[in-house]
Amino acid sequence: MIDSGEIIESADFVVTAVAGENLTANDAVYISTSDGKAYKCDADDATKTRFAGFVQETVLMNANATIRCHGIMRGFVGLTAGAKYYLSGTAGAISSSAGTYEVGVGIALTTTVIRIQHFRRHAIGAAQFSDAGSATQGQTSAITLGFRPRLIRMVGATGNGSGGSTGGPHSAGFWNGGSYAGIYDTTDSADNFTNAILRIYTSAGTDHWTVTITSVTDTGFTISVVQNDNSPVQLNLAWEAEGDI
Repeated sequence: MIDSGEIIESADFVVTAVAGENLTANDAVYISTSDGKAYKCDADDATKTRFAGFVQETVLMNANATIRCHGIMRGFVGLTAGAKYYLSGTAGAISSSAGTYEVGVGIALTTTVIRIQHFRRHAIGAAQFSDAGSATQGQTSAITLGFRPRLIRMVGATGNGSGGSTGGPHSAGFWNGGSYAGIYDTTDSADNFTNAILRIYTSAGTDHWTVTITSVTDTGFTISVVQNDNSPVQLNLAWEAEGDI
């Protein structure tokens, strides 16, 4: 007979990795892509947010560490039952409040037990580009997410368009693992495209801004814009990114 207060574990879901530094039991860790070793996560460092799981025992650097990646993890102190927990800005620690980069790690079942969950990553932001003064001028803006994006949504509009009371021309588009789909609008035409995430017209028949996604990494991406006219107006962008880890 099972005690109604007992938490049952259905599988181990553990892996072994060499510790890249001294680790304490219940530390949240990531596996480095450079050396394959386990290190403490840090929600304030975009390179240390790839949460793999929790260390099950205290180990010294270069010793083998057992890491629980899924399921039930015990041994915590002072958790709030039912609360969602995140990586903390304190290396290896977790908190009920997100750090600089929001990385959920699980749900507390009791004050000492957490159910590990790898939540989908999500971030939003904005960028702005001004007239650089010459045609075909390129500009970039590096965006740090703390994760590798698999889907990016973006909308853009000119700062002062030619549409009078109807507002400036605008465009919306998507990037998904290298593929694009988008739509642009002017005061007298609209069309779809698949070679950029945004295309902005500031007068009929003239493609003034072209926006693409470049340099996608494990911690973010770069927005690249090219102005195709000598005097395009200011370009304002809003973006949303999703990732799996």
